[in-house]
Amino acid sequence: MSKKITFRQEAVLVLSVVLVLAIVFETLQQQYYLERFDLAPEVAFLDLLASQAYRWILWIIIGGLLYVFVSRQVKRDEPVLVNYARVGMAIALLVIVNLVLISVIGMYTNAAIFSWDTFFNEYFPFYIFQKAPIYTLGYLAAAIIFNLYFQKEQLEIKVVALQGVSVHEPASQANKASVEGKLNVLSIRLGNKVKLIAIDQIRWVASDDYCVRIHCMDGAAHSMRISMKAMMPLLNENFLRVHRTAIVNMKEASLIHIKDTPYLTLSNQQQIPIAKSRLKSVLSFYNRQ
Repeated sequence: MSKKITFRQEAVLVLSVVLVLAIVFETLQQQYYLERFDLAPEVAFLDLLASQAYRWILWIIIGGLLYVFVSRQVKRDEPVLVNYARVGMAIALLVIVNLVLISVIGMYTNAAIFSWDTFFNEYFPFYIFQKAPIYTLGYLAAAIIFNLYFQKEQLEIKVVALQGVSVHEPASQANKASVEGKLNVLSIRLGNKVKLIAIDQIRWVASDDYCVRIHCMDGAAHSMRISMKAMMPLLNENFLRVHRTAIVNMKEASLIHIKDTPYLTLSNQQQIPIAKSRLKSVLSFYNRQ
């Protein structure tokens, strides 16, 4: 049976295809103008392709800052106009950084002696007209997608918390749950029924494409439509995300293997991988006990 492609993998695949098409399109466009107006007919297609590719790769790398900025901005309780203004200024700054870097790299690759006069009168204005509009539109589209994604995560946390409060917690506890974001019981909808799972009865949680798979002490497993990131705030202090695909109730861990490929052995002898980047936090968890 073929392996199912996750939403994140599908998004990366689509982004990669769009990026490759954009690079090839701009390369063909540049080659056409060079040949049509006899500017540099001897320039090879692969040289133009490499020139376009590094600029877009640089755009993506710098765009990672926009991802971080939007994720923090969504968590702020600010007026919509203020939020838009902040994101707009961030995009403008990132575009300028891109233009400065590709201007400097362009001067270097063309063996030009750096001077502020050449920079401001030739290279920087050229890239403002050539790249600024498409870079800005690209970052704007990315910011909208990031914003929707992070708002969806925040909404998932609130919906699950409200479900838990409405089903099994008295009204006097509602404010506490909304502030702390921690529940004693998770409620999972199964058709017309609601399955209640005590947090302390969860052994570990696995990533399962669009959902998570909750593994309980009694051996049962239940699917819940929520992301791993949104799941973490709903659990108590005994739970730790040890891997991109696993959250573990650390009270259930009986052994930590730290050599070669790190992993945890649970009380039922099941082995859960530990990401090397998270091994330090796993060891620190027990040092705090």
